Amino acid sequence: MLATQIFSQLDKVRWHIAEKTFGNDHSTLIGILVDWWISMSQETHFALEGGPGIGAGPQEHRGQCDALFCSDGKPIGVLEVEGTRYQYTIDKLRRFLTTTDDDYRDIEFGMLLLYAYEPTGKGNSRHFSSPDNDKAFEQIKTITGTCPGKAIIVLLLEKVYIRQNTGIRSKNEYYFGEPSKVSGLLFVGGLCSQRRVLMSAK
Repeated sequence: MLATQIFSQLDKVRWHIAEKTFGNDHSTLIGILVDWWISMSQETHFALEGGPGIGAGPQEHRGQCDALFCSDGKPIGVLEVEGTRYQYTIDKLRRFLTTTDDDYRDIEFGMLLLYAYEPTGKGNSRHFSSPDNDKAFEQIKTITGTCPGKAIIVLLLEKVYIRQNTGIRSKNEYYFGEPSKVSGLLFVGGLCSQRRVLMSAK
């Protein structure tokens, strides 16, 4: 399966860029994954960033994706990067994987990067919540269980809360979040078939 091959290549993503990006890193995360995709095969791979929507009606119903991974002129993967609306975003992936639209019929996998977005708690208990989300995983298992031959790759970017008392990073609490770990999970046929650590900060 293509997704299994792709999953084995995820340690080649330039995760050290994510490790040194603080604050709202949504655009950076999309960028390093697009960079990784194209670098795998510069002759055949390209990406549509700010990917097209799917379906009709208002924008919130069209399911515009963050990027489409394309090869040999056709989209084969859809990328979503999300910090808050996990279930909503997973449902967008479902629409791409199950559509009968000819433009998207060759899509074989979805890729979903979930990241810690904002700190919670008080005092010494202040922290960034883990994006490891059982409810989201159950939703993904249901989708892949009903989409034979298609997979969803989940990437989890965790952050630790490091208070900054001086310097430019002390200007905004979002900058206190230091990317600490990236894990990858491969969901196929309603199951999580693989899980491994892709980046762990020193």
